[in-house]
Amino acid sequence: MDPMPSRAARAASLVLTVIFWITVVVGLLLVAHRLFGLLQDSGTLTLPASVSVDAVPLPERFEIAGPLPVNVDLVDPSVTQRVIATVPVLVPWALALVGLWLLRKVARSAAKGDPFQASNVTRLRWLGALFLLGVPLAAIVEGYFSDLLFSADVWTGGPLPPGGIGSGFQVVVSAPAIMAAVCLFALAEVFAYGARLREDVDATI
Repeated sequence: MDPMPSRAARAASLVLTVIFWITVVVGLLLVAHRLFGLLQDSGTLTLPASVSVDAVPLPERFEIAGPLPVNVDLVDPSVTQRVIATVPVLVPWALALVGLWLLRKVARSAAKGDPFQASNVTRLRWLGALFLLGVPLAAIVEGYFSDLLFSADVWTGGPLPPGGIGSGFQVVVSAPAIMAAVCLFALAEVFAYGARLREDVDATI
């Protein structure tokens, strides 16, 4: 163990701790907003969505680049509707918390001067799996519950636009997430090699 860990390691640990707790607070506020109408009229649930605007006339040489972002107000939502609307917020929040918690643990061990340990190897591999599998899974779950909320069996907010509400139930392949996963798996192998070297050195002392 290094008795004098670098300032960078201590600073990284502090910054990640602050970001983690900010994420906790912001996530709780967002969940409470969807579930209980916090910071909003409790009788109205405002939801972000997108609609097709293909029928909108535009000047020559102008073209529609994609769906139009809108806010949809659902008056007097039921408990079921609030729960369904909360899932698309809850899933990415939980994913971010798990990732920050693992990263924070790695940074804290580095701040204490002991980064090359088996537990950090496991944490980095879990982080890699989180980016590789968790990100697309979260996108699928988010899209499914968004579609479910605006389905005929659940939606009670009046008629929807002719093109429907775009929410996107699809498998999302994120190149940055895949690259992050590859880098984390590679970093885990570096830490595993460092941990073995440390064990060999300790065994010779």
